[in-house]
Amino acid sequence: MWLFNKYRRGNFQASYNALKLYLKNAIRALKYLRRRRKLIVIVVVLIYVATFGYTNLFIRENQATPTRGVIVTLIRSTNRSIFLTINMIHSIIQFYPTNNGYLYPFIIFHDENFTSIMRKQILSCVLRTKKQLQISFELLNFETKVKVDPGSRLEKPIGYRLMCRFWTYDVFYHPAIIRRKYEYLMRMDDDSYFMDHIKMDIFNYTFNAKLDYLYRSVYGESIAPMEPILERFLNKRSLKAGCIYNNFFIIRLKWFYESKQVQSFVRDLTRDDFMLRQYIGDGCAHAAMLEIDKEIKAERLTNISYGHNFHLMPSGNPLWSFRPVTTFYDEIKNACHHLIVLNFYHRLVYICIIIYLLFWYVNFRFRSLSISPTQLDIFLNSTLCGRLIRYPNIILTESELLQINEEASSFFSYSKDCSLFQRSIKISSAELTYPLAFTILIHTNLDQFDFILRTIYHRYNYYCIHVDIKSSLSLYQAIENRVKCVSNIYLSEKRINVTWGDFSVLEAEHICQKVLLKKSLTWKYYFNLANTDLPLKTNFELVEILKLYNNQNDITSLPYRSNLRQKQILSNRTLPSTLSLPFYKGEFHVLLSRSTLEYIHKNSRVMDLYYFLNGTFVPDEHYYSMINRWKETPGFYPYDHDLSQITFMTRYKIWNDRPEYHLCHGSYVRGICVFNYQDLWHLATSPHFFANKIFFQHDRLTPYCMAQYLDIRINMKQENKDFSMIEHDFYKKLNNVSQYCFATCSYRERKSEPTEMMPLEGYTVDYAEADNGLIMHDGKYFFKAVREGDVVTFATNEENERHSWVQALYRATGKLIEK
Repeated sequence: MWLFNKYRRGNFQASYNALKLYLKNAIRALKYLRRRRKLIVIVVVLIYVATFGYTNLFIRENQATPTRGVIVTLIRSTNRSIFLTINMIHSIIQFYPTNNGYLYPFIIFHDENFTSIMRKQILSCVLRTKKQLQISFELLNFETKVKVDPGSRLEKPIGYRLMCRFWTYDVFYHPAIIRRKYEYLMRMDDDSYFMDHIKMDIFNYTFNAKLDYLYRSVYGESIAPMEPILERFLNKRSLKAGCIYNNFFIIRLKWFYESKQVQSFVRDLTRDDFMLRQYIGDGCAHAAMLEIDKEIKAERLTNISYGHNFHLMPSGNPLWSFRPVTTFYDEIKNACHHLIVLNFYHRLVYICIIIYLLFWYVNFRFRSLSISPTQLDIFLNSTLCGRLIRYPNIILTESELLQINEEASSFFSYSKDCSLFQRSIKISSAELTYPLAFTILIHTNLDQFDFILRTIYHRYNYYCIHVDIKSSLSLYQAIENRVKCVSNIYLSEKRINVTWGDFSVLEAEHICQKVLLKKSLTWKYYFNLANTDLPLKTNFELVEILKLYNNQNDITSLPYRSNLRQKQILSNRTLPSTLSLPFYKGEFHVLLSRSTLEYIHKNSRVMDLYYFLNGTFVPDEHYYSMINRWKETPGFYPYDHDLSQITFMTRYKIWNDRPEYHLCHGSYVRGICVFNYQDLWHLATSPHFFANKIFFQHDRLTPYCMAQYLDIRINMKQENKDFSMIEHDFYKKLNNVSQYCFATCSYRERKSEPTEMMPLEGYTVDYAEADNGLIMHDGKYFFKAVREGDVVTFATNEENERHSWVQALYRATGKLIEK
């Protein structure tokens, strides 16, 4: 790549000299290595022992389990906590029943003082006895400037209060919990452990008993600060059963997210950092949740032998009563016996690291070019934007804010002429063969339009711009001048007076859609953008993800909860015979495959819906949501959108009536968060394609930092074609992407496993076997592919579901067989 870039700049002689120097140094390096073959062999062996023996070799969960459970712990960055955590995990490995060898995954939360040596110590100790174990580590930012209120139990420091808030609120909304779609969460503290064999899978028991909450014991503690809140919810100032002993519980996450009483209660607890200023134990908060929600199904677990904090709770004892364990540290050594020789291994690892570094220094000192693989790390660690992206709730000083605002001002001073489209970005073959189409509706704010166009523009994509007829003449002329610079941006000749909630929104978009369909036959997917959108993915990342979508659309759709709203839509008008109730509602912002958009503009039933919605309120929020339900629509999805899951990828929006409302640090407009720079950490880690909304008049740091972050990823991709920040499995498992793969499967002829992705009739498949880690309901399995020679059988009374399965079979094999 380096030589190629030099050649393209026309410096052929420089390329020739560089090639000679490169070959000369390569020959010198080979001779050097040949003279030291024995040393190299020894180093390789030592490196293998030092690295592969003590690194994270866990395997992703791939064994059948009826529930998606996770074991969570929060540790301190101390040697004692590390030893306790190791002991806790070993007690689960030794005493917890497994399902065909499968053990539930662990998530270990830690602060920024947690080191790679501590991580390696946990993994090297645990994985020696259970290599097929999934352990992930997640960073928490516990920095806060909140001061404890005088007289509020000062013996409980701010760190302990942060821990209480974590187990009451933070853990449930951490991306690691939400995005992996766990159903149940088990808490195990670092100083908790099982002391005898557990006779049942507690997760399974909770699932089969249809419980929402399972706990071990109760205790008494003052709840004075919480009494006013309790009085609002329970009409009393006390708890009837005391507090939950706060080192072990299992919770059904969907209950927590969907219980309105619990969400309202937790919101009151965390508002204005109340839990930090006034001490409230998380055990008492959990006990209050159980009383506030009258429909909860909770149970006390008494038939396990469970230890905590140097004490053992005998089996069958439900009360807060422990007998001392005097040989606790001996138990730790017995549970992790190979730690006795860990000091020797530490020395061996240090020696290997030194030899390893010397070897690679000798190897690479001959290279005339070194491409740094750490651009992203440097950006995240050494820039103000990087810190805002990496750390949640970070607060910049006045001098830092002044500095970053000057950087942003300098960035936004780029030329607003044709040079806006002349960024030197290398085109990948994947992007070149997978063009995209975009519509942008604009009314005002030219600077914001310039930013989004500069960020998303690529010469092989297609763009249509609709300028509101109410917009100023100067804005229209400025956009007209920009469009003249390139041949793949089209300015809508017909202009509409666009009004929010009016049919004009759909009308303006329809105009641009027709332009895009006419101008090119090659683009694959269509986005409708607003001027207030913020790109969260590079163009290459969009292409990489959309290839996984298998021509599926990304559209939200939910039925109205009342018949009254359905009648309001009809508004005493006659419904065309091609349409029927119920009506569905969703987002106006959508992702549509080309085949879907062609269907929309050619189908008479769609036209009936389009004209019927003229005169209704917010018709754009019904239009696509209705169409995508119809089974004749390409890539249709006939199910309700699940608000409790992250499934709609086209836009990242935070609504003020959703559980994640607390993430928004900006303001709300029409119920939607207007992000600011303090939201960068969750914007940057979001799996969505775009975010909505940003307003330049309120904040320019957010778009500036996201643009820097995207540019870094583009540069790293150009330097290293294997670089990717996309979690493919996450997108493959989205409901609308994977919905056509529910089936049961047997094999008539076993085929060899493919080594790469195989395209079949425009769709992509990878594995022939069921992913047993993703068992669905009613005995249906999730399949990533079906191949010729495989037999797919299905049985259901639900017609829409049957059509989905038939569609799955056809997409995978090109054959239709219904039974």
